[in-house]
Amino acid sequence: MTTLFKRRVPFIAQMEATECGAASLGMVLAHYNCHVPLAELREACGVSRDGTSALDIVKAGKVYGLETKAFKGDVPALAEVGKPAILHWELNHFLVLERFDSKGADLVDPAVGRRRVTTEELSRAFTGVVMCPKPGPEFKKREKSGRSLGKYGAAIRAALKPARMMLISALVLEVVGLVQPALTQVIIDFIIRPKQDRWLMPMAVVFALTLLLRALLSLSRERILAGLGARADLELAVDFLRHLVTLPSSFFSQRSVGELSSRMQVLLRVRESATAIMLGGFDFVLIFAYGALLIAYAPKLGLMVLALVAARIIVMLSFQPALRLHATAAQIAGGRTQSALVSAFSDPESHKAFGAAPLLFARWAGAQSEELNASIRGRQASEAPQQIISVLDGLGLALVLWFGGKAVMADEMTVGVLSSFVAVEALLRRPSQGFVNMILELGRLPSKLDRVDDVLDTAPQRHGTFAPEQLIGSIQFENVSFRYGPKSPVILDKVSFEVRPRERLAIVGRSGSGKSTILKLVLGVLLPTEGRVLVDGRPVADYEPAALRRRIGTVLAGGTFFDEPVLENVALGAAQADVDQVRRAADAACIDDVVRALPSGYQTMLRGGARQLSGGQRQRLLLARALVKEPDVLLLDEASSALDRELESRVHSYLDVLECTMLLVAHRPSALRLAERILVLDKGKIVQEGTALSLAKVPGTYADLMAQGGDA
Repeated sequence: MTTLFKRRVPFIAQMEATECGAASLGMVLAHYNCHVPLAELREACGVSRDGTSALDIVKAGKVYGLETKAFKGDVPALAEVGKPAILHWELNHFLVLERFDSKGADLVDPAVGRRRVTTEELSRAFTGVVMCPKPGPEFKKREKSGRSLGKYGAAIRAALKPARMMLISALVLEVVGLVQPALTQVIIDFIIRPKQDRWLMPMAVVFALTLLLRALLSLSRERILAGLGARADLELAVDFLRHLVTLPSSFFSQRSVGELSSRMQVLLRVRESATAIMLGGFDFVLIFAYGALLIAYAPKLGLMVLALVAARIIVMLSFQPALRLHATAAQIAGGRTQSALVSAFSDPESHKAFGAAPLLFARWAGAQSEELNASIRGRQASEAPQQIISVLDGLGLALVLWFGGKAVMADEMTVGVLSSFVAVEALLRRPSQGFVNMILELGRLPSKLDRVDDVLDTAPQRHGTFAPEQLIGSIQFENVSFRYGPKSPVILDKVSFEVRPRERLAIVGRSGSGKSTILKLVLGVLLPTEGRVLVDGRPVADYEPAALRRRIGTVLAGGTFFDEPVLENVALGAAQADVDQVRRAADAACIDDVVRALPSGYQTMLRGGARQLSGGQRQRLLLARALVKEPDVLLLDEASSALDRELESRVHSYLDVLECTMLLVAHRPSALRLAERILVLDKGKIVQEGTALSLAKVPGTYADLMAQGGDA
């Protein structure tokens, strides 16, 4: 009996694969009535791009008062451990063990929900690492915080526009629909029975016109709602994207493109759910209105029908928790499929070159199979309540005909009233189904909101409002340290240096030493964990980001091209640039002649990341994009690495006469000739500083790099 009624572990879905440890800890905490938001747990566990470790989970649990025993054991040992326990799974995942017996285990997987596995499956996937958290003396319960409706304001407003129209049209349709039962009663009781045949044809025409009017109203409603819904979705998508682009880079580093794309779709479904819920409220009112009418027709029979409607609603409520879990699992699986698809088509040439197509197909097929299985499980779970409801509907009609027929035979009811009663009872099914759909949407909505909350609850990156027309060009780093997360490795460690206005500074070092991170800190794309980054004596955080970046030309590794003409791609970030400015920038980057030779010149569309161009041509277009701004500061990350010596020399001859501050990351000695001074980074620290000539004369990291041909 104790086992039967033992408290179940609440399910918390992970938003990304890296969050499984944080979500598992959250489920254990919630089991002990300490409800902590996943975003907070992500910080406590130090979730980074690489996920989290068992030690991080133990330390995070201690913050909330959990005392955790961690050990390695085999499958039989799981019978003795305290439940719930956190298991390490398939070498790259964490989940919660809820129950264990001789036949297998009940797991709560943050990726897919509850599932039962056999002992054989457990033996294959369980790595042996077990964590058993229990409340300690410092443990404190925490109530589950309610959702603030304010952040869903855009979705609610978007839902209201079509909902208002739907409510008005539904009211009109229901009124027109009620005319039909009334006409049925009149035709049977006052025309057919008394044999008033002269009224039969006019009433039949009125009945037909009523049906036609209802059909026309329904058609008009659907057309209007389609337009309103599309406009509402557009407004909602714009608001969502506007918030998304303000989020810090750390948010995107932990989430895949496919996942973010799927959350946009989830948000649009939230709008649809909100509309359905509002209409469900109207349907609830209709249930009472129709119920009152049925009771007026036949009190006992009307109450019987309402009891069956209540039974229908109870059935759906009882199945709601299971349906919610299946909905969450299907959404997560859909996000993975989307992500796998994006990865498969992101760089098809490289995939073919490395023979990776079969592997990518296998990954997508696995994700697609998981999504289909989740969808099938969801449909199977919803089949049982649907069949029960069908039985209840049939039972309702049978009871109406049985008791109604007896009432007619006893002269307690006319045939017309019975026919009208049956018609109203049929009309009652639609609002009762709408009300049930509202209950279903209420069940699905939390899982949708959890995924949207991951975006909406993330605060935009802080920034100031200072927006200078020009920059002097001085840059200072004061004891700057940077890491992606509290538990992540240090990328930069107390770095300090100064760049004078119009000075050209090169940064060299082995891969992973933090060179590109310095450029991103200057741009304000990343914010320092410690210390300050100053531009013209002001912290980067004081600047309005767009204003700062308008005065900084940038070529970062992996620059992006859009499916737009060459002209638009080069002028990106310089909205006021005209054709002549774009051509001058392209000429300076030694790409003007290549562009002019394209079929439509500067109006040629770039497709698929400008794949019709070579790597060197794409790199020169990125340089032209940086130069078209006529920047005060120029940041170059391997901006000429794909160029041959002759082209590189021509590009450098232009850069050499630019009157702007320049920070360049480079490995090739030829690129370093632009620099007046060189900083050498190693493991996030500045280990050498000087000119190319002076550094080459002393042993050290710089000399080692140059001895390797400058390659890192």
